[in-house]
Amino acid sequence: MLNESYANFGLVGMALLAVTMGAYYGWVERWAAAVPLLSLRGLFAITVASLSFQTEFAAGVYAAALFQAFVALLCLSMLVVRRNPNPLALASVT
Repeated sequence: MLNESYANFGLVGMALLAVTMGAYYGWVERWAAAVPLLSLRGLFAITVASLSFQTEFAAGVYAAALFQAFVALLCLSMLVVRRNPNPLALASVT
């Protein structure tokens, strides 16, 4: 993405890319800070971190890979998560 930003927008594009990606990675880190590592948010943060090391990705490839990984995580979490059939059952037990 760094090559694309320089080719399209010059040094200003590189600076904007740095600010944008820094804000994005900071948001993901704050979003997944106080959750278990194997939760949906924790696994999404791990996926974003692993994709951040792929410096040769173009922006479209990065977005497509992140979207595909997120859809797989969503499907997995819907299969694994346990749902309480009666949410009021816990409230009535005293």
